[in-house]
Amino acid sequence: LFSGSCALLDYFTGWHGWSVDFVFPIACLVVLFSMGLITKVLQLEPSEYLFYLIQGCAFGILPLLLFIAGIIKVPAPSVLCGGVSFLFFMALMIFRPGEVRREMHKKFRL
Repeated sequence: LFSGSCALLDYFTGWHGWSVDFVFPIACLVVLFSMGLITKVLQLEPSEYLFYLIQGCAFGILPLLLFIAGIIKVPAPSVLCGGVSFLFFMALMIFRPGEVRREMHKKFRL
């Protein structure tokens, strides 16, 4: 909601691109870290949060793809966001492979 509002504000003020250059990648990182923090504070079971954390990782790679497509002019926030999201995803695949596989089978009925 916040990223969309900033994109609309950027659009109506002449589209300078600050919303996709800075707000979107930073918002993705904030969501990713807040999901990790909430799972630790509330002591949730992996089945309660794992699928959503994977979705957050996939969503966090989107700014990197926008940079590769040439839409983003300032690379640092997007590359940082894409890198952190990829590392989060790889950490899940390395440290919790069985639980990730189980959740994917359960959610996608594989």
